[in-house]
Amino acid sequence: MFNEIFKLIIGPVTGTALALIVNRLSEIRNKKAKLVFGIRCDNDITPGSEGIKTNPSGYQLYCVNIGQVAVFIESIVLYDKNYKNDYFFEIFPSPDNELSALMPFSPTTFSLDNQEYDNLVYFYNEKKKASCNVTAFSIDDKKYTGKANFWWIKTQYDSENSEDMELYNDI
Repeated sequence: MFNEIFKLIIGPVTGTALALIVNRLSEIRNKKAKLVFGIRCDNDITPGSEGIKTNPSGYQLYCVNIGQVAVFIESIVLYDKNYKNDYFFEIFPSPDNELSALMPFSPTTFSLDNQEYDNLVYFYNEKKKASCNVTAFSIDDKKYTGKANFWWIKTQYDSENSEDMELYNDI
């Protein structure tokens, strides 16, 4: 008798409650913001133009919000292991960059200047890593982490032609 009561009442109620809980957890997870980072060439600027460190380098950091909530960025840090001690540059939003608001499913880019680009090349040559960690801090004190790949450095420079890299930077 107890077996039949379990089959008719308790089993379906327990299954329904479990399905509702899993569905709610899935909704909460999907509504969170998630940022994806990368570095790419800027088609409007020739890489390596001008030797002034504040000029655009021809490369951009891009961020894509793949979550369903808008994110307002305060700063972005590129680092190797620890963003407090081991970062090699930090990006702050400005009116020129329009980096502060990341709407859902929309990309935003930030032009890297020559000094930031040189830091990436130095990081690649020292650590021999083709990616770095990225942490974005929002204005509501949330932290979004990810990785940025810069495989294109390997295609441009390797340890055998490091002298060519110095010549390229002097142009």
